[in-house]
Amino acid sequence: VHRILQNIEGGIMLSGHLLPQLPTIQDLRPQEKGFALMVEEMLKTTLRPEHRQLIVELLMVLSAVIERNPEIHYKPCLDLMKLLNHAMELHRISLKNKNDDDGNSIKDHMVGSTICYLGSSFYALPADGHNSSSAYMTMAVVNILLQGKLDLCNSDFCTIS
Repeated sequence: VHRILQNIEGGIMLSGHLLPQLPTIQDLRPQEKGFALMVEEMLKTTLRPEHRQLIVELLMVLSAVIERNPEIHYKPCLDLMKLLNHAMELHRISLKNKNDDDGNSIKDHMVGSTICYLGSSFYALPADGHNSSSAYMTMAVVNILLQGKLDLCNSDFCTIS
């Protein structure tokens, strides 16, 4: 999460709880207990355990994307619920397209701020693989983060010798 905050200037939000970039990354190192407690405090705002698991998965995906693409910087606050809902929407569209091809229909409805699907559940997807929750989360992360700025001239990874 510390690595994520380095590239997300507006901080990370989950269910109205903001984990700001500054002064968090200036005052706390990733290994410090205080930092872990701040992250845990943010995660406690998610009441359902299966939902919390998806948020943790999303943070892992986000961390991997940022580690592999350090030139990505996102200026506004990154809303994890918005990201998760975007991943669920991508899944719904995929199911809808598949069901349209099969001649079936899919219905969706809202429960709180989360999209739920009748007949199929994003929560039941495998964690890894082609049609997995992390695949849809990766697509959502890339879609949202690419709306930010790319720092292509940072000397750390753009050196010509």
